[in-house]
Amino acid sequence: MRRAAAAVLLVAAAASLVPVLARAVAPRQPASVVPVADPINVNQASAAELSLLPGVGPSIAAAIVADRESRGVFRRPQDLDRVRGIGPAILARILPHVTVGAPAPAYAAH
Repeated sequence: MRRAAAAVLLVAAAASLVPVLARAVAPRQPASVVPVADPINVNQASAAELSLLPGVGPSIAAAIVADRESRGVFRRPQDLDRVRGIGPAILARILPHVTVGAPAPAYAAH
């Protein structure tokens, strides 16, 4: 009888822990990541604005700004792959949320 009662208590305790454990291991989005309504122009955005992109933290945001300042503007969003720390997975996550702005004219009309 004692074993049966102990088993019932054990099952009840385990059942009560399931919701707690599910919340503890459930993947959550970092608090700093905010859904981006309009695409962010990576050629003009600050590091703070870039860090709002999914998968981009302060260090990658700073690397984007540093790369832009040293190598020039990004011609297309896919060029972000030249930034150290941005691999295929992060690039795929941020592409829907970024733009490079309007392309500069190749020459001036006379």
